[in-house]
Amino acid sequence: MEEKRKLERDLKSSKAFVIFSQEERRDGILYDLLMASEPIKYFFLSNKYGVTEATISNDLEKLEPWCKNLGLTIVRKPGMGIFIEGPEHKKRMAISRLLHKDITFEEWFELFQLSKQEEYTIDTWKLGNIIHKRLRKFIHTPNILIVEQTIKEVLESQTTINLSDRNYVNLVIHLLLAIERIKFKKSDRLEEHNIIPNIENIEEYAIAKKIVHKLEEKLQISIPKVEISYITLHLLGSRFNRHSLLNGINQTDIEWFDLTKSFIRTVERYLSISIREDSILFDGLLSHLVPAISRLMLGLQIHNPMLEEIKKHYSQVFLACQKAAQVLSNKIGRDIPEDEIGYLAIHVGASIIRVNENSNKIYKAIIVCASGMGTSTFLSSKISKEIPNLKIEKVLSVIELKKWIERNRENKSVDIVISTVSLPFMDPDQYVVVSPFLHEDELRFIQKKLSQSYELRKENVEEKDNNLSSISTIVSAMHGEAMVQILRNLVVLNHVELDRIEVSYSILQTLVDHIKHLAIINNEKQFLNDLEKRERQGHFIYNGLAMVHAKSSGVEELLVSLFRLNHPIEWGGQQVCAFLLLAAPMDAPKEHIEMISEISSNLIEESFLNVLINGTEREVKKQLENLLSEAYLSKVRALLKEPDI
Repeated sequence: MEEKRKLERDLKSSKAFVIFSQEERRDGILYDLLMASEPIKYFFLSNKYGVTEATISNDLEKLEPWCKNLGLTIVRKPGMGIFIEGPEHKKRMAISRLLHKDITFEEWFELFQLSKQEEYTIDTWKLGNIIHKRLRKFIHTPNILIVEQTIKEVLESQTTINLSDRNYVNLVIHLLLAIERIKFKKSDRLEEHNIIPNIENIEEYAIAKKIVHKLEEKLQISIPKVEISYITLHLLGSRFNRHSLLNGINQTDIEWFDLTKSFIRTVERYLSISIREDSILFDGLLSHLVPAISRLMLGLQIHNPMLEEIKKHYSQVFLACQKAAQVLSNKIGRDIPEDEIGYLAIHVGASIIRVNENSNKIYKAIIVCASGMGTSTFLSSKISKEIPNLKIEKVLSVIELKKWIERNRENKSVDIVISTVSLPFMDPDQYVVVSPFLHEDELRFIQKKLSQSYELRKENVEEKDNNLSSISTIVSAMHGEAMVQILRNLVVLNHVELDRIEVSYSILQTLVDHIKHLAIINNEKQFLNDLEKRERQGHFIYNGLAMVHAKSSGVEELLVSLFRLNHPIEWGGQQVCAFLLLAAPMDAPKEHIEMISEISSNLIEESFLNVLINGTEREVKKQLENLLSEAYLSKVRALLKEPDI
């Protein structure tokens, strides 16, 4: 008995020997260096990971390219040690990438969903072994639910901000990593730089401040002021989403439509396909690009855990999207990272599948993805291809699904819900969980579920078709009205002199003066103010043509004006020989914005640009007629083919 007690004491006091794989060791070294507040000695790393100093040195050489790609440098100084040199926000990005390496967005969201049930804790969560080890290595696990619940409490106490599922998870992860860094670094070592001028005056800043104060109380730590600014950036992302874009139309609507259409046209050119009639693709890309590009402009990170698999299995689509992303980069002045290109490739891949398949559908399903983004769209298209008699009624986020269930409790309008995450609030028999790429066993399970719940839904079909037909007629009429307004209000002016105007008299003022006599301009001053406000955000210049545009209450209809200059002038740091002015009323419907954005999105076509700069007025009008007629017919065909359910 005494020997048994002695053995127990020895076991408790002994230090566990951990064996690391090469990948785990290198990830660990990166993590140690990124978290350290001072240089680390070779001896420390050698002892911690149970390898020679020569092996550590070799590991560092292998890690240098990874760090370089993120704007960081591994510095090795004899007598001092090893440290990573680079800006604070780059180090944050590196740590975040390490964490995202093995834990997908869906797994994070599943954790937060399960945490709302009392019987679940971090330890009872059924994580895979690798994921569990990584989570414990990077984050003090009790903090996870504390941070998530704190954010949830603050956001639910206000009505200003409504984060998407993905933005919510990104904010939680950001704070978890920030707290870990605070534990390793003194707060005065953190960068205090001006992220956004006067950020303290932004409404979201007050909410971010509240989150920080609550976390300081719960975790008994001091969080630097700079973290409030970072949280504010995440909250700002909630301002940019498709619904706010279309319902509260703002100055950049034309740009968003233009970006989306330009991207689709470029992809078509590289893949030699036609997908522009796929309204689901346009809506999906628009919904995705608005928040994604806004995050890029704010300096926030974008992670895509499926990137390597997308590049491997859908290489041609990815390459085409990479080329098309360059068009986006040229327009927004920011590089599009590969992670984001991967998401765009998912949308395009889904569209290709959708366009190539045209089968009768008997069953009805809802696809659910925590992000409500391209993964679910791709999944829905693949399911439709593999199960031709299954119609995808809706693609929803988890939050949207809850609302949909509330509205449809008395009416079972779908046969199955297919989700990429667990849905604890639903009966397990009512949904299936699958991976975004849909494995064979998951496909068979869906088919089995469908056979068990076989229901033909023929009632009310005629009435629904009649309603959809009426809606399609109205929408197509609005597209037609937009085309008529553009052609009716078209102005082409030659030999416009802008090189001799007085300094106090702006170029935009001169342009407006040339068209202020038009009946559709009801407030010249307001129109000019709106144009100037938009141009202060940045200029758009392409091969000598400058495009200026705005939404303004100073115009009553869509307006397109082309000004060809007597002599080239400098505008936005470049020489321009013509100005293209696009304007829309402040309350212009979505269909009108879609049609006028056809003009800007076609500027990438050399023949169109050449006509604008060198063609006669008649040639310009003819080119616009052809372009808009094609777009109009495309909209009508899309409405007839893909009614919005």
